[in-house]
Amino acid sequence: MGPKRELKFALESFWDGKSSAEDLQKPLHCTELGPDTKFAYSSHKAVSDTGKLSVIAELKEAGASWIQFDEPTLVLDLDSYQLEAFTKAYTELESSLSGLNVLIETYFADIPAEAYKIITALSSISAFGFDLVRGTKTLDVIKSASFPAGKYLFAGVVDGRNIWANDLAASLGTLEALETIVGKDKLVVSTSCSLMHTAVDLVNETKLDSELKSWLAFAAQKVVEVNALAKALAGQKDEVHTLNIIR
Repeated sequence: MGPKRELKFALESFWDGKSSAEDLQKPLHCTELGPDTKFAYSSHKAVSDTGKLSVIAELKEAGASWIQFDEPTLVLDLDSYQLEAFTKAYTELESSLSGLNVLIETYFADIPAEAYKIITALSSISAFGFDLVRGTKTLDVIKSASFPAGKYLFAGVVDGRNIWANDLAASLGTLEALETIVGKDKLVVSTSCSLMHTAVDLVNETKLDSELKSWLAFAAQKVVEVNALAKALAGQKDEVHTLNIIR
């Protein structure tokens, strides 16, 4: 199921009375803008061709409070004209996004320093998400370029692309380093990308060797890891210790 169909079904469910405005207030993932943006076009064409202005208006009317735009192309080595087109596209969306919390998510690699500066300068964006697993240099980029005050940082420290258990101590160290830059109330523990890339739940694996099973974490277990890290970051350090013992 592609993002256009998911969005269509979500809106139809609301219009048919099968879901509520509260359901739409949960973060909505709009994954089209990055890969589909025609970088050589003007900002108006890049935005209007994908129909985002009307979709955003409908979501706001329905009561949505957060929207997520996935922008994986930002981890590529983009030319200056491509980055300029990206900026123009979001400038075009700025008035439509007013009143919404907007998250731009990147993943699968480090975000180049120039792209980082471009997105964190966007006034209409509330939060930025980074893959800190495969993006091994992104933490250094954040440290050297700083982070905009009052914005949220979604720290992708739990790998969404493999089946292995997280190194919780290492992830907590990364989060604590980010906390000194972003602030405790603006740092969100997250996965490096969507969990659609991994298996669903280890409880279904009844024939695996117990030692091997202790090394693994499928989607359900990765959610537990995110929760444990968030609690540990909030001061409940025993959460990470307890999870390690359970394994």
